[in-house]
Amino acid sequence: MANLNTRSPSVQVARLFQQLNKRLDVELAGLNLKRGQHAGLLALAEHQPCSLDTLVRVLEIDKAAASRSVASLERHGWVHTAPSPDDARRKCLTLTPEGQALATRVMECMQAVDAWFEAEYGPALCRALRSVKKGG
Repeated sequence: MANLNTRSPSVQVARLFQQLNKRLDVELAGLNLKRGQHAGLLALAEHQPCSLDTLVRVLEIDKAAASRSVASLERHGWVHTAPSPDDARRKCLTLTPEGQALATRVMECMQAVDAWFEAEYGPALCRALRSVKKGG
C-alpha cells in the first residue's frame, strides 16, 4: 500500500479548505445562516438583479441546488423573486433590504477571514490562490 504524501499540494489544499471553513463558521456564527447560504447572498449582492442561470454559473452549482438555495433565502425574507421583465417564464432575483443588510455583514465576515488567512499564511499564498482559474 502506498503512503499518502501529507505534504502534497492536494492534501495541503484540503487542509486549508477545512481550516477556512472552520474560521468562516466562527465568523458567521451569529448570523443564523446555514452553510452555503452566504455564497448565494454574496453572489446575488454582486449580480442582482439576476436569473437563476446566473447563480448557477457564478456559484458553479447545478440548477437544482441553486433553486433550493434561492427558495431557502426567499423563505427567510432575504430574496425577492419576480417574473423577468424580458421573459415572464424566468425569475428575476434581487435581495430584499434585509437580505442586502445581511449580505453586507457576510462580506465583513469574509473580509475578516481573508485578513486572518493572509496573516496566517502570507501574501504570496493569497496571490497564488487569487490566480486559480474558475471551473478548472
